[in-house]
Amino acid sequence: MCAMSLERLLRERGHQTAVFAMDYPDNIATDFNQYYAPEVSFSGGIGGKLAAARRIFGGAGVKAAFARLLNDFKPDVVHFNNIHSYLSPVIVEMAKKFGARTVWTMHDYKLVCPSYSCLNGGKVCEQCIEGSKRGVYSNRCMKGSRAASLLAWLEAEKWNDVKSISYIPYEKSKDFVIPKISNQLN
Repeated sequence: MCAMSLERLLRERGHQTAVFAMDYPDNIATDFNQYYAPEVSFSGGIGGKLAAARRIFGGAGVKAAFARLLNDFKPDVVHFNNIHSYLSPVIVEMAKKFGARTVWTMHDYKLVCPSYSCLNGGKVCEQCIEGSKRGVYSNRCMKGSRAASLLAWLEAEKWNDVKSISYIPYEKSKDFVIPKISNQLN
């Protein structure tokens, strides 16, 4: 809802806006629903899980859908919210290549912790903050699942890769908005 409220406020102040999301039955209707990436789900059958896994790395229709929106809407600025898993950081790369400025609002710890939470067994964990993200796999941090943790590790390796830094500025915080986070760990 945060992203939709921001979109409404920007429109009310005279800005042209477009929304890009994963197609989902509970989405709020917008003028841009036809551009949405196809729905994927990590639950259900093996086909759905494989499509969801491909999505993490930029597959399963997300690139084609976002490219259509970029080409038709031609944004100057693209603001990202909660794009891991159901969309993909590949859309940040695409927006930058298109020539749009990017802003990414952080709603969790995903860029420093592949399991989003900086927790391991309910305790604060900083193992992945510096260095290898392998701990998410060896500690089964994603839902206690070896498979989910492997995907989280591979995703972190893909999007934290040095080649991606020029597109996804993990180390360049000027492109990020980090809201004040209440004491979530207590």
